[in-house]
Amino acid sequence: MAPGTVKTFSTLVFSLALATVSCNAERVSSSPSSLREQEVVRFRSAPGKAPVLFGQVQAVDDAGRYPMATSSVSVDGNVYYTNALGAYRVPVSVGKHQLVVEHTGVRSSRTSVKVEPGDSVQVNFYLRYAD
Repeated sequence: MAPGTVKTFSTLVFSLALATVSCNAERVSSSPSSLREQEVVRFRSAPGKAPVLFGQVQAVDDAGRYPMATSSVSVDGNVYYTNALGAYRVPVSVGKHQLVVEHTGVRSSRTSVKVEPGDSVQVNFYLRYAD
């Protein structure tokens, strides 16, 4: 894969994910993480939209990031799976949610996210290969 391809691919996935949240979504806050396991971006959706957790699961090594298809994304104990692009989308209720991401060959990751009324929260996971 060419060096610029991963960044372009990530930008495309982000754009597609944002479009699925709502065409009226507004970026409210983010906690970027070039070295952390997760990145959380909070969006304010159009009034009346149900809250959604969405994002992408990627494996990370020295050469770059790679989408992880069929990764399990557990939200409050309910298991969902990423698609071929490593993306997931889960409708949730308002409140605090526990996320656990697992895939064979990489270290698992967990985080908690608080969802406010009218929020849609993007949680991207960057998993390191297991030693």
